[in-house]
Amino acid sequence: MNLIYDSWIPVKKRNGEKVKISPCEITENISTDLEYTDISSVRPDFDGALIQFLIGLLQTTCAPQNTQEWFSWFNKPPDKEELKKKFNPIAQYFNLDGNGPRFMQETTLQFNKNVIAEGLPISKMLIDMPGENTIKNNMDFFIKEGNISYICSTCCAMALFTMQTNAPTGGQGHLTGLRGGGPLTTIVTGSNLWQTCWLNILNGNDFLQLGNSHKDKDSDRFPWITCERISVNGLKTTPADVHPAQIYWAMPRRFLLIFENKKSSICDLCGCPSETFVKTYFSLPRGVDDSGQWEHPLSPMYKKETTTEDIWLPVHQHERIGYRHWLGLIPNLTDEKHRPALAISETTNRIQNLDIKLDLKIRAFGYDMDNMKACSWNEAVFPVINIEDKYREMYGYYMKNMINAADSGCNYLRRAIKDAWKIGKICKDTIILFWEKTEPPFYTAAANLRDTLKENPDSPPVNILENWLKVIIDTSQRIFDIFSQAGDFKSVDPGRVARAWNTMNKNLHGRKMRETLGLPLKKEVADAKNR
Repeated sequence: MNLIYDSWIPVKKRNGEKVKISPCEITENISTDLEYTDISSVRPDFDGALIQFLIGLLQTTCAPQNTQEWFSWFNKPPDKEELKKKFNPIAQYFNLDGNGPRFMQETTLQFNKNVIAEGLPISKMLIDMPGENTIKNNMDFFIKEGNISYICSTCCAMALFTMQTNAPTGGQGHLTGLRGGGPLTTIVTGSNLWQTCWLNILNGNDFLQLGNSHKDKDSDRFPWITCERISVNGLKTTPADVHPAQIYWAMPRRFLLIFENKKSSICDLCGCPSETFVKTYFSLPRGVDDSGQWEHPLSPMYKKETTTEDIWLPVHQHERIGYRHWLGLIPNLTDEKHRPALAISETTNRIQNLDIKLDLKIRAFGYDMDNMKACSWNEAVFPVINIEDKYREMYGYYMKNMINAADSGCNYLRRAIKDAWKIGKICKDTIILFWEKTEPPFYTAAANLRDTLKENPDSPPVNILENWLKVIIDTSQRIFDIFSQAGDFKSVDPGRVARAWNTMNKNLHGRKMRETLGLPLKKEVADAKNR
């Protein structure tokens, strides 16, 4: 099976039909009812990995030299044959099976005496499968060990790339991915699959800055060709040691899939018939140890301050993704400690400079990992509010204030509930509820703010900010009331609840909230009315 030429990527057409295509076919039927709109596999983590596979393939083989060249393909996508010519030079390294180099595998494992003869069950390559302790303690409530025994070649390719891209802590010597275990990925989405892929491609020179462009051997791009940088002897791999393309093709785990012929059977994951399956695989510790400050084009970054230097690291998400995380994910909303993914910044600049009329959205996704345990898969899609350059700085200022005010309001609510019922840990669902309830009015306020700044750029958007403060106050009060009716009334101290309520409202209506939003204080408003 070759991952360049064979049809293995499950996609959805605009008319709702689902088919499998090769990477060469992503531009087929553009602007028709049969165009491919998105990846459509059996698992969300596979979907996220496959879009990164396609972006990585295009970035590696088709990087535009400048914005004009990028726009040329955006405006008139290449056909199947043109893409095939671009992919041909590296296709030999994308065989999933066979005797030559195998995609993201180490073929010499089958000769290593340290490998367990029967191999590991293929289900262990799925990130969310329960670990040994979970199974031993009978805590595998959602996914049971043994339900997945045989996986077809197509699903196995997806599982392999998903694991290498998101690899969590896997025990002693089993390394995490280049961005750490379960990184947050952000991509710009277009109106079809081709646009989504091409929108996230960096110009060639910008991409080459992320590694050592002088390391131009194929093995510097695809580590499985020679496996010469396996870290058995403590070898570290930094951006200076390899070509930047290895960012998309990192190989932290040492795997070898064991293929079997099993006629007239179906895959335990996708339910499709196949004659070639994988039941087990070989694995050894000490894959490629990617160290140093790597910057992945699809990951937002945060600054970690140390005593000697400031280090920029990829963001990892441990909760539901929403507008509260816009700071650092969207170019208009950054600060000195957060910056959006390079692909997000470059795309928004291109779109604005070229004046392309496009309804941009950002899709953010990733695992919430607790060491080896996958706690949840988090995913969200949110809009990018287009605004003219001359209003962008002011718009970003007020948007940051609105998000910070909501964060303060949520903290006041959390503290009030904690004080009212004397509980050690606040229910996580209560906090999630606050952000869910305030999200729709936030998007409305964001759009209104853009329009207001355009109409009256010299006047502070007081009405919008006052309305937003009211949303925060009303939502906090409603959630407090809901929580107060869900407890054990016999243990409730009405006086304590009343004091917590009063403190929360005092804070919500107080000076700090208004200052955060950039609103005049109530006394100032009253004085102005009396003049």
